[in-house]
Amino acid sequence: MLIVDDSILKAYDKCPMNGYWLHERGIAHSAEAIALTFGGGIHVGVGTLYKTKDVSQACDAFKLAYSTNDPKGVRTVTKGLEIIEAWDCQLMGVPKECLGGEIMVKYPLTSGIMYVGNIDQLIEMDDEIMVEEWKTSEYPSMFISKPNQQITGYAFLASLHFNTRVDSVLITIAGLWKTSRGGWRTLKNGNTQSIFRQDPPIKIEDWEFETWQKDVRNKCMTIEAMRDGGYHTQKTEACSNFGGCQFIPLCSAGPKYREMIIESSYVPYHWNPEEKGGR
Repeated sequence: MLIVDDSILKAYDKCPMNGYWLHERGIAHSAEAIALTFGGGIHVGVGTLYKTKDVSQACDAFKLAYSTNDPKGVRTVTKGLEIIEAWDCQLMGVPKECLGGEIMVKYPLTSGIMYVGNIDQLIEMDDEIMVEEWKTSEYPSMFISKPNQQITGYAFLASLHFNTRVDSVLITIAGLWKTSRGGWRTLKNGNTQSIFRQDPPIKIEDWEFETWQKDVRNKCMTIEAMRDGGYHTQKTEACSNFGGCQFIPLCSAGPKYREMIIESSYVPYHWNPEEKGGR
């Protein structure tokens, strides 16, 4: 049984060798592991905020989930607490009813492929039921709402789980600007803007649900074929994207040197779609 989620598919989409190192060899550069752990901590904190309506409890939950010292000074505990507190001040006052959160849904694409999605929150707002997804990013302005594999998939899974049509997704992205204070960023002209990007709810059409199922099924079959064949292609045009792939030192080294590089520069990495937060 091949079990996948959006994170696994994205890793192989970026480059099959990237997916291999992460999800078959189980290794990652420490900086990459920090980014994923930080995002998971924010999900824990915001989820607690939705459940308890208590920002102190939400901050405590975040600190339990994330206590790493980021060498880059970007994903710090202080930054995480700033996001949680700003979330409470700027976003919790919006009229909406929370119908359920941290919902894991499994969908068998074929007899041997299972897709798993962890839905952050299902809400009712403006008389419409929709999925709410939470994200953190250093570059929130670059996020593409449509087409988006995860957004379409989670609306599809929510429809199955709640046995009702869910075709809207509300995305909230917290920016990781170092200079922000209290959830606001001061621009060069002296004006301020929220660290949050929240676009109008995204609508998903029937044909997008159909396309999503076909795309994910075909991607999974390709992953299975590469695993069975013991060979993963390199998508070298992706090596330099977003500052460079974390596995360039491995892919550019001869096979006999790779284990030495792994031992000196990488850490064990475990991602399980069937665990909350993947880890």
